[in-house]
Amino acid sequence: MPLGLTPRRQPLNPGRHVLEVRREGWRTARIVVETFSGEQRSVSLTLEKLKEEPTSPPAVAASTAPAPEPGPEKPKSRRHLSQAWFWSTAGLSVALAGAAIALGVLSINARSDYESNPTKDGLDRFLQRRMITNVLWGVAGAAAVSGTVLFFFTDFHGEGGRRELSAGLCLGGRF
Repeated sequence: MPLGLTPRRQPLNPGRHVLEVRREGWRTARIVVETFSGEQRSVSLTLEKLKEEPTSPPAVAASTAPAPEPGPEKPKSRRHLSQAWFWSTAGLSVALAGAAIALGVLSINARSDYESNPTKDGLDRFLQRRMITNVLWGVAGAAAVSGTVLFFFTDFHGEGGRRELSAGLCLGGRF
């Protein structure tokens, strides 16, 4: 599908794409690229002149059809998240687990109080604290699982910088 004139910035869905730059009187330049979510890449294609210079501007086209062969360059690794996401989730997990422990101790005390003096209010207090403790443990577990997943996508080596969440491609070249 024709995309327009170069140079241009073009968002692409993750996956393999065939990029072509065409211009009348010039040999078509083609490259196969594989993009990942959150990745930005610059691609330069150089056209070779076949005959005298045409008057039409160069155009860019992309196809989502399966590429016949891999491109000359290897795809870059997936982008990583800032450390702030991981550490925020880890801190939240620890805070929720601490609250669950504290409320669990209060729940055990409420149960002891109920067993020593069985009243309707004592039973209600124990059941309410036990339910809230269980909910806190569930939320703390979910936060811990999220933190574990974020651990694998976090940039701990400081290679970060400003990152965009959408896949993008910047085309340029000499014509």
